[in-house]
Amino acid sequence: PLLSSTNATAIATDTNASAPSIAKTNMIRSMSLRRRATVKLYACEALCCMGDPTAALEMLLTEKNSDGTTKDPQMPPANDLSKVNHSLEELAKDLSLAPPTPPQTETLKNQSQDKTQDRVHKNALATVHVAASAINATIGNLENAERHAISALNTNDVGSGT
Repeated sequence: PLLSSTNATAIATDTNASAPSIAKTNMIRSMSLRRRATVKLYACEALCCMGDPTAALEMLLTEKNSDGTTKDPQMPPANDLSKVNHSLEELAKDLSLAPPTPPQTETLKNQSQDKTQDRVHKNALATVHVAASAINATIGNLENAERHAISALNTNDVGSGT
């Protein structure tokens, strides 16, 4: 037979030997989520340029399941601010993912990394709000466009370089 017990054991041994470490798996997963989020923003921009801002807004606000797959593309109502903000926060979280770093013993380095990651997340959140503002303005929903623009401006540290 093609797969004798000896061959199966050898394949299992080889597979286990080449299995990526947990840290490498986490790094690949975070990079994949960040890339998907970036593609999502570019797709929203492309849909707007092609004259379909409603589809762009739907794409921007669709959420993903815990395994990374997209939930049913059911856009939250524009007046349900908590769901809209949750969707944008999730997208910003994925955009700001950094590959996991090995544990460090120096507290100063950890604090510096935390501050940097916080700034990256806030910038990502501002970017997502700017996109939502532009899409809403294109649709003609100026109230929501203004709300998202104000949210982007109110995000701490945006553009200050600190």
